[in-house]
Amino acid sequence: MNSLTVRVLPVMMVFACAFWAFSTGVDFTERPGAATADLATRVYYVSGLFVLGGMDLGVPMGGTEVSRFAMWVAYFLAPAITTTAVAEGLIRMLQPKWLIQQRMRDHIVIVGVGRFGMLCLSALREATDAHVVVVDKSENLNAQEAQSRLGAQFLRGDITRRATRRLLNLDRARGVVLMTDNDLVNLEVAWNILDNHPGAKVAVHVSDIAMRRSVGQLLAHREGPAPIVFNAHRVAASHLYSGHLEAFFEATAGRDIVVIAGFGRFGQTILEYLQREAGVEIGTVIVVDKEAGVRKQQFAEQVGFRTELDVHVRESDLADPRTWPNVMDMLEGTGPPPVYVLCADSDNINLRAAMAIRRRDKEARIHVRIFHASHFTLELAREYDFQVLAVESLLLEALRDHQAEWFGIAAKS
Repeated sequence: MNSLTVRVLPVMMVFACAFWAFSTGVDFTERPGAATADLATRVYYVSGLFVLGGMDLGVPMGGTEVSRFAMWVAYFLAPAITTTAVAEGLIRMLQPKWLIQQRMRDHIVIVGVGRFGMLCLSALREATDAHVVVVDKSENLNAQEAQSRLGAQFLRGDITRRATRRLLNLDRARGVVLMTDNDLVNLEVAWNILDNHPGAKVAVHVSDIAMRRSVGQLLAHREGPAPIVFNAHRVAASHLYSGHLEAFFEATAGRDIVVIAGFGRFGQTILEYLQREAGVEIGTVIVVDKEAGVRKQQFAEQVGFRTELDVHVRESDLADPRTWPNVMDMLEGTGPPPVYVLCADSDNINLRAAMAIRRRDKEARIHVRIFHASHFTLELAREYDFQVLAVESLLLEALRDHQAEWFGIAAKS
């Protein structure tokens, strides 16, 4: 039973008692004739019970003994409901520390209610009814949904502040998942928690390749408890390769051409994964991005290119209709149909690019990164013959597996 039902059901019961009593002829000593009044008048009288409890109506009279008892029940319950609601509202507004901490035992803390944080909460809710506390600096729409639909407790606060962490009763927590958009914040807080609560289980999301590799080196030499580091982009990269590209690369003769459009964190993670897994199957990579040159240099310093890999860059806006004819001119006469991986941060740009490419190239394999796969995008994919790489569903599936490892929570049967 969700929180909305708990609040609405008693109100409906009060209305039902009062109206049933009216239907059997119950009247009031101070308002005679109420039982035969029109509907609006009776609604007005019943609504007044929630404020004055019938003090302005007098004592119930007439009707049957049972119906008078029903009206007395409404007399007492209506103001109690109002008082409870007001008290709850004040408590929520003031959020006394003792009340917040009292509710936190064997709980799971999720820090950050962005897209990834909400996916983590959704995965947990599919598997467990455990108490979950979500923490964020602002109470936005996601925070409201976390409370109303997913039954989490929301704490507004800055996780980098000691006072906020004290409220979370981390010594009693089952675990902590750090999912803010800031890798540095996630890592600094993870280290702080483990230094002060060595027995805590801490999972931390890190998007940046260079930061993730540096953390890996730190963890290799760290003595004592260490956080679990994971990355949503690697989950999608793994699925793209094992589910779509591995068999294709093996079946094609010669070395394949891959066009990566959008070379931010996601695009760089894709190339990092393909270099490691596909090996010599890939011969040429073309990077298309407004900042392709700078990002290529960053990748070279942070990860490095295979010496036998032929890498070209095209500094161009993916939304510019001139981009794809220019890219295809670069590809002319180079060999087998290329593989396009469209992974800009904008789903809209990726979808538009996929349609533009398909109009000009009927043989290319096109893979489009989007966050959420809707009925529309799936139908568009069928119409234009491209593959959808839905990060939301992939990460949700991965989180279901991870939570068993992190917190010992298996999916509900």
